[in-house]
Amino acid sequence: MHLDSVQVDGRLSDVSLDVGPGEIVVLVGPNGSGKSTTLAVAAGELAADSGVVSLEGRPVAEFSARELSLVRALLPQNHAIGFDFSVEDVVALGRIPRGHDGAIVSQVLDALALSVLRKRGYLTLSGGEQQRVQLARVLAQLWPGDAGSFLLLDEPGNHLDLNHALQSWSLLRQLSARGVAVLAAMHDVNQAARLADRLVVLRDGKSIASGDPWEVLTEALVEEVFGVQGRLLGEGDERAFVWRIAPSGGPLIG
Repeated sequence: MHLDSVQVDGRLSDVSLDVGPGEIVVLVGPNGSGKSTTLAVAAGELAADSGVVSLEGRPVAEFSARELSLVRALLPQNHAIGFDFSVEDVVALGRIPRGHDGAIVSQVLDALALSVLRKRGYLTLSGGEQQRVQLARVLAQLWPGDAGSFLLLDEPGNHLDLNHALQSWSLLRQLSARGVAVLAAMHDVNQAARLADRLVVLRDGKSIASGDPWEVLTEALVEEVFGVQGRLLGEGDERAFVWRIAPSGGPLIG
């Protein structure tokens, strides 16, 4: 996946990034920085005003809707289902481009610990359970995943408790190991850094930094981009930011 100097009037200005097979790239930035717009452009859901957007060297605009559905899957930030389908029926919707496969639906349900809920009505689920079902639907579209597949996720951790979030990140790691290219947008910089092979920082519709997560996420950059002071603690994979909100409401170093 390749984006070069992408512009969308009023939303993106000169955004560039690459996501290779087996790589997880995570977009971080404050609200309104362009993360969701970047995902929509990369997925072919939104046309760029200028710049290059391609999948495996082919412009996204040249793909038919069916061709796109066979190589990339998109989890939007908001998703609504007005009918009370069962959990397994929602997940099966992801198989429409390739044809129904009950075995794959079962495998994805198992992978996200949803098998016990498979006959439950989707509308009876909690927000976190619904998020996991939507993630399962998207994964079913590409399952079991291989090089040449692209997974785009907008806030995949929405409503997830810590245990299910970590289970989901582990599953994404397994898919990337099979060659799937993953591009995600996340608000939590600590979780983003732990998941990503590479971070892209957006601000005001521009990509202002890209690279190894803990090289990019300096205390100075976090304060500059998010307007929050934080202290980076730990070493190696155990690093994380901590923050403390002062009684006055102002964010200060803990």
